[in-house]
Parts: sequence; C-alpha cells; structure tokens
Amino acid sequence: MNKKLMTGMLAGIALTLGAGAASAQTVLRYAEYSSDRGLRAEQMQWFAEQLNERTEGRVSIEFFWGGSLLPAREILGGISTGVVDMGTIAGVYNPRELNELLVGDVPIRVDDMWAASRAMLDMASEEGSILDASFDELNIMFNAVYPVGPTQLVCTGDDIKSAADLEGKRILTFGALTAPLEKVGAKPVSITISEAFSGLSSGLLDCTVMYTYAVTAYRLHEVTGQLVNINFISPVALGMAVNQDSLARLSEEDQATFRELGVELTDRLSQFVDKASADVQAQVAEGVDGHTLVVNEFTTEDSQKLWDAGAPDVQKWVDESAGFGFDGAALRDTFLERVEAYEAEKDDKGYPWER
Repeated sequence: MNKKLMTGMLAGIALTLGAGAASAQTVLRYAEYSSDRGLRAEQMQWFAEQLNERTEGRVSIEFFWGGSLLPAREILGGISTGVVDMGTIAGVYNPRELNELLVGDVPIRVDDMWAASRAMLDMASEEGSILDASFDELNIMFNAVYPVGPTQLVCTGDDIKSAADLEGKRILTFGALTAPLEKVGAKPVSITISEAFSGLSSGLLDCTVMYTYAVTAYRLHEVTGQLVNINFISPVALGMAVNQDSLARLSEEDQATFRELGVELTDRLSQFVDKASADVQAQVAEGVDGHTLVVNEFTTEDSQKLWDAGAPDVQKWVDESAGFGFDGAALRDTFLERVEAYEAEKDDKGYPWER
C-alpha cells in the first residue's frame, strides 16, 4: 500500500477515535440562583468533582452562579424545556408548578432535618408516587434535597428580641413563611433572596428571612446589625433537579452514579449545615471584616407563636391540593410516616456519617 495513503488512513482513524472520545464526555449546564460562596456551593462543587471522578471524566458540570443564566423563578422552566440541563429548584419560587413539593415547606414541624430530607427524596424518587408523577409532567428528575436548617431573620438595628418586636417590620419573606410573619404584625415584601442585600442596604427592608449558614455568603452581615434566631420552619422543598432527556443521554452506569451522589449530597448537607450555621453565628458575633452582628434569640414561647400562626396554612394547603390534582392529606401523611421511619433508623443505627 502507498505509504502516503497508509499515513492518511491512520491519521483519519486517529481523528475518528479522538472525536469519539470527545463526544463521550457530557457537560451538564447547571443554573443556580445563589452565590458561589458558602456551604451549599462547596457541597455542590463536591458533587461535581465526585461525578467527574466516578464517571472517569465522562460527565462534568458547568455551574452558572448567582442567577447569571436564569433567575430563581425561571430555573424550573429552563430545566423542563432543556434550556439548561440541571439547576436548583424551590417550591416557594414556583408554587403552582411545584405545589406537591410544598409538603416540605408548609409549617409541619419536624425536628430532624436529615429524616425530613431523606423522606422528601424518597417520595420524589419512588416510581408512581404523587411527587414522581408531578416531576414526570415537568420532564425533570429530583436528585437531591438541599436542607438549610431553621429559618432565622437578619435585620438592621439591634432591637428585635420577641415576636412583638416584629410589628411593622418590612421583611423579605416567601412561601409558607409569609402568613405567620404577617399574622404577628410584620409587613411582607415579595422579592427574591438574591435581592436581600440591595433591599437592606437601600432601606427597602428592615429584615430578611435567612438560614444562618448563608448569612456571610450573601454578605448580609455588611448591611445589617442583628441575627435574630426565631427558630422557625426548616424547609426541605428545594434541591437539585435535572432534565430527564439530559439524564437519559448518560449511560445506565453513569445515571446510577448520578443518583447515588444525590443521596450522598443530601446526607452531607444534613451533616454539615448545623455546624456551618453555628460557625457563621460565632463569626458574625465576633466580627467579620469589621462588621459585627448582635445575636438575639426568641424564647420558646415566642417561636411557638409563629408555629401557631402557621398551623392553619397546613390545612389550607391540604384543602387546596385537589385543585392541583393531588391528595394533600395523603401526601402529608406519607411524608410524616417516612420521617418517622428515618428517625427510627437514626435511633437504631445513627446517622449515615456516624456508621
């Protein structure tokens, strides 16, 4: 055979193999509305690194932080239609489309964050369940829960020490948090959490709801004077979603890895969020970059006033569920049964990271 022809054939084979290797790598685009700082961002990066490592480079994730690709309320639609492959969804930002997911947001008191998170993940991934059917209609798969810990307030001034002190305060709030705060006299302001910094610095807001571990990630300590521990709802109605068609492009082995990592990520966030919250509270109390927050704590009685104010909203969500095509009472009961089962597992075996 002609030497030049042989060389050309070998070069062509090499190019073909190279193209095949390149096409074997899948890059999943992830839309995130929060910043690239703090515990959740660190753990999402861990997920991406582990996914790349365990799939031997076949699957990687490209993050778009801080709403740079899609704002919070548009991420669900973006994933559903394939504008992006993955993203963080939250029931509070899409209550009509994700009304079933709000079982993890309404004021149902659950003290074990890990048990609540795993209960939610189970219900979302169980074929034929109410949540699974809802996600199928949206062409998404719910892959991980992002537990955040109890809801607190970050406020200007230093004077909020009881529920009575919330009277007239303009508070950035959303979802199931809104009605209880309004019932104790606060004035809800409906903007997204990514607008909290500008709202507080401009005087539009007196307070924002927040999860302690994220206070410094959103730089709220720079424009406020107090962290107020109201110890209210610990929502589990947010997490990682992926477009079903994007997921189907992966091999069965890589899909299994993707799902396994979702459970691990849920567990890791449950493990770390309490410590991260305690660390951030200590840091802002001592001072971060010259900014110090007073830490005020509601009494058990004042926190209970918020839970009491929110109780009717659980029944309201149940009553309205039929209009969304599902049985809210059955979903609530299943959620509490799963929580109880995971609490029993924890009591018997300890948390996964303790075994």
